[in-house]
Amino acid sequence: MQWDAFKDWSKACLKSTIHHIETWHDADNTRAIQVSSVAFRPYSATIASAFNQITLWSAETGARLKSLEKRHATGIYSVAFSPDGATIASGSSDWTIKLWSYETGEYRKTLKNGERRHRGFVYSVAFSPNGATIAS
Repeated sequence: MQWDAFKDWSKACLKSTIHHIETWHDADNTRAIQVSSVAFRPYSATIASAFNQITLWSAETGARLKSLEKRHATGIYSVAFSPDGATIASGSSDWTIKLWSYETGEYRKTLKNGERRHRGFVYSVAFSPNGATIAS
């Protein structure tokens, strides 16, 4: 859903759940989508949302562009675009960070801390300004 936070805030209904996940309703309340994270693609009119999987949306029309294959074993807490917009990173409660191609939507790889997974849930992921490093 696209809305101007300064002008049209009354068109959206945001309801927090116990897990701090938002439910976004269309202005006419015809569909509800749970999201734990959203990110704008740089220099683009695309938004990524995440909950159980990553979905790409048009920021101009609100239309769903595509959903990426489910690869995380559990829910996704965070999603981020690389500075060039070519890669999507997702962090999950399965203790992993996964990388995806924006163009194809294909899964690229799982980042792990050596042979071990992350030492807990991955609540947030972010790319460095040059895209060479991901922090979690």
